[in-house]
Amino acid sequence: MSYLKIIRPFNLIFVGLCIAFGALYPEYRIIDTWKIISAILSGLLIAAAGYTVNDYYDIEIDRINKPERVLPSGSMKIKSAMIYSIILFLMGIIFSYFTGSVLCLLLAFINSMFLFLYARFFKREFIIGNFLVAYTSASCFIFGGIAGKNIANSLIIAFFAFFYTFLREIVKDLEDIKGDSQAGASTIAVRWEKSKVMNLCLIPVLAIISFTAYLFIWKGLGNSQFILLLFFVILPLLIFFRILSTRNRVKIYNQISRLMKLDMLVLLIIFAIGRFI
Repeated sequence: MSYLKIIRPFNLIFVGLCIAFGALYPEYRIIDTWKIISAILSGLLIAAAGYTVNDYYDIEIDRINKPERVLPSGSMKIKSAMIYSIILFLMGIIFSYFTGSVLCLLLAFINSMFLFLYARFFKREFIIGNFLVAYTSASCFIFGGIAGKNIANSLIIAFFAFFYTFLREIVKDLEDIKGDSQAGASTIAVRWEKSKVMNLCLIPVLAIISFTAYLFIWKGLGNSQFILLLFFVILPLLIFFRILSTRNRVKIYNQISRLMKLDMLVLLIIFAIGRFI
């Protein structure tokens, strides 16, 4: 059970959906089923490896922030977690070969390297860790887009994923500030005062709003889809920003982080049903 719990199975379901979405949106035509399945399996294995190696290098901070996790609780040996992550990374890269795309193979290797470097060096460094996580999140859609020969369409969702994930990573920095500061980390929340952090949060918020307007005005985003995005993505995003600006409690940050993940799923659903409404 520990080997399953450490790879975050519910998060992996979301990763698989993102890759499939990138491959199929908006026509939902499957050109080559096996290539898309290979891309999904590759992405799932690499993401699972990333979660595992992240917990390996995060064990001291997790003893403070999240002692119930697999490694701090002693449910799995630390050495076993590293071996497990290496196996998962290798399997993920191998499956990327079966997509038939050199670009997918290269992206699988690069993402594996980035996830390892993030966990080992950059997670506790100023801003670069936030960018790496945002990039790997967005690249799930691009990875699917390459496998499904749907790159141009996948980039639309990848844009949203990058900025939404970047914002959520800042919120997670605020959430983990106690453990990070005790561990000597140099995250945004540790180095900057709260008002400065919120000014940075404005960048992804404005990017998401501006890109939504751009799609509506110049790219033919439907009226119904635009209204749904306004009420169920943009409005919640502004509410989250307002709450983050006025509250300073770890519990609030944790709740906002969870709601933001849910709101990203809502965004995908809106785009998924867009051509049918």
